[in-house]
Amino acid sequence: MTRKLHLHTDYYIILVVMVLFYPLLQPVHSYCSETLEPKPYFRRHLLTGFTKARQTVEVSSEVGGKCTAVYAEIGNTVPPSGILAEIESTYAQLDIRANRLEVESVKRQLVTERKMLQRYTSLLKKNSSTQAKLDEVTLSADLHEMKIQTLTNQYQRLQENLDRHTIKAPPGWTMIDRMIEPGEYVRQGETVAHIGDFNKLIIPLALSFKELQNLQKNPAVALYFPDLDLQTTGQIYRVSPTFSETTKKIPVDLIVDAKHDDNIIRGGLRAELHLKKLKKDAYLLPLSAVINRYDAYWIVKENGDRLKVLFLGTTEN
Repeated sequence: MTRKLHLHTDYYIILVVMVLFYPLLQPVHSYCSETLEPKPYFRRHLLTGFTKARQTVEVSSEVGGKCTAVYAEIGNTVPPSGILAEIESTYAQLDIRANRLEVESVKRQLVTERKMLQRYTSLLKKNSSTQAKLDEVTLSADLHEMKIQTLTNQYQRLQENLDRHTIKAPPGWTMIDRMIEPGEYVRQGETVAHIGDFNKLIIPLALSFKELQNLQKNPAVALYFPDLDLQTTGQIYRVSPTFSETTKKIPVDLIVDAKHDDNIIRGGLRAELHLKKLKKDAYLLPLSAVINRYDAYWIVKENGDRLKVLFLGTTEN
């Protein structure tokens, strides 16, 4: 029984033979007496994907107001401070100042109440005051202490509101779209920018189950970027638990670093991946080891017997 050997490259037809596994073959040419061993054939399948940001987010304003500054342009990265834009905060600052003044006022009143509490406590011991008056002064001091706690909580809320007038984003992420300019009014919840993490890039692919199994055998995936003439490696980032209803294939994302010496991979670049798959019963032989007579092909075994094979093509070399 024979076994078919199918070989394929991206640019050339490959020579293959359909044989049972014969490890040693004898070249037919009299000038060549070398014993050859068939080589297994790996089929190369080209996959192509385009790079995109590892993650993208829409940044929105948590407060309404006039935009006073924007610190990143489209294509630029968010500053190390993480501050993307600022909303006018005059009223928020005034509310905080009023809160601090009220706290100071209540604290002064509390100092007076505590002095009165000490005085009436001393007078009560001398029977020069009533218990009711002491209770009244004690209650007043307690209420002032509670007022200070309430104002402190209010201050924390006002400070949080003031912080929200500064729109922040992850430092080092890149501005994709910008929807505001200084001087424009921004509504609460309005999207002001679209940013992405281009420090690492995603290459989305759609693979069959067998292709996925083949890809998962190697932790480092060889990638080629023709626009940069760059060879590098990536890794499997995530594999969808389901499949596409249209293509019946599994969505798979590869991840690769953006910086490679003098090259920087940006979004939208084409990446090529060559999957190697072993074809059973397929072998490679030098052309000199195959006899061609009347469109029929044979190879010579080590013991001198001839074996008929199927010639499918030649490789690049």
